Amino acid sequence: CWIGVNRDDGGKVQRTLNAGDTFEAKIDVRTTIRFGSAGAVSLTWGEKDLGSIGRRGEVVTIEFLPDGTMKRL
Repeated sequence: CWIGVNRDDGGKVQRTLNAGDTFEAKIDVRTTIRFGSAGAVSLTWGEKDLGSIGRRGEVVTIEFLPDGTMKRL
């Protein structure tokens, strides 16, 4: 699954994750993450396991805020 991370402070990351890989992002500014195959991703936000965030092949974008909130865009 590819991911694209865009932070309000201008930081950007693009990466391809393989099975078993993990990716951790510090959310200290508004951060938007786009997932290229949402069904291939298991998401943990804070201490909460959110599981899969979509279907395989589905592109999903989620906005994360420093106050601990998130929303699907």
